[in-house]
Amino acid sequence: GDANFHATVQFYNTRFNGLSGITYDADQEIYHIISDDRSRFNHSRFYSATISSQPEPKIEPTKVVFLKNHKDKFFPRGTIDFEGITVLANGNLLISSEGNRRRNIPPALMEFTRKGSYVKSWPVPAAFQHDEDGKRGIRPNLGLESLTATPDKKIIFTANEQALVQDGSKAGMNGGSTVRIVKYDAKANILGQYGYQVDALPNPTGLSSLEGSRGLVELIALDENRLLALERSYITTLNRNFGHLYHLDLRPATDIADIDSLAETSRPVTFPKKKLLMDLDQIIPLLQQDHKSLDNIEGINLGPRLRDGSRLLVIVSDGNFNIDQRSQFLLFRFHGPP
Repeated sequence: GDANFHATVQFYNTRFNGLSGITYDADQEIYHIISDDRSRFNHSRFYSATISSQPEPKIEPTKVVFLKNHKDKFFPRGTIDFEGITVLANGNLLISSEGNRRRNIPPALMEFTRKGSYVKSWPVPAAFQHDEDGKRGIRPNLGLESLTATPDKKIIFTANEQALVQDGSKAGMNGGSTVRIVKYDAKANILGQYGYQVDALPNPTGLSSLEGSRGLVELIALDENRLLALERSYITTLNRNFGHLYHLDLRPATDIADIDSLAETSRPVTFPKKKLLMDLDQIIPLLQQDHKSLDNIEGINLGPRLRDGSRLLVIVSDGNFNIDQRSQFLLFRFHGPP
């Protein structure tokens, strides 16, 4: 089923919007949902919420937690762009930020307590860092979008949304975009990097030209080798969002950590094995009558087991604080990878 919140909805005197990442905290039996508010509408924050699927989808925020920086102050406006969130083995939360290239603020992985206090920053590979002439690093608003931990919390993965400047072009009508999945252990050591090919823009109407964007917006680690990958597209020409969920197997993939530029390397690179699990267009007829479209889906996570042994899979959308959008929650039964 699905549940929807209007862009103006408020919880605890904050706008319940910009919902870009979600994680299930099994110890507390609750979800944490990060907002990508850049301290523009309210202080940077995450929400805790209960989510149930029976007798119908129900999302109930229980609290809002404001995040503090290394000076124990609220993050100044425009200095962060939080996108992903996951629970670590020590009970802390790891949160990814795209940074702000225009203000020369690099991408970051920051560890916080559940109460929102800053603990430390994790290393981000040099390939992701900006340079002064714009020939390297993440593109604006296309940085560390994904973040996930394995069920045993021993391995953490993050990835950029579209290609680093030195790795190739953005996704377009005639080709995809190559991004980097970065693998960490629980002590913040980088274990490897793997190339991942984002697909080209979907073109269901067969147009001869198409404008839009497509990127890797979230990962779910099933174990240290198998992941789910969510790709989201917005086709400006059609004014429509699309979503595709894939199963990945990293075992055949090349470790590209020492490759400076994927666009210029002469070394052969093998990508993860990738299989389409679901085209989210399939569920549009099943959505609520007044909401038969996909919004800007960005977050995905596996929750607890349901009565039939499946897992609750939750997808959430980032409404961009846009009055014409909404916060959309999509709930599924996940019966396991193929």
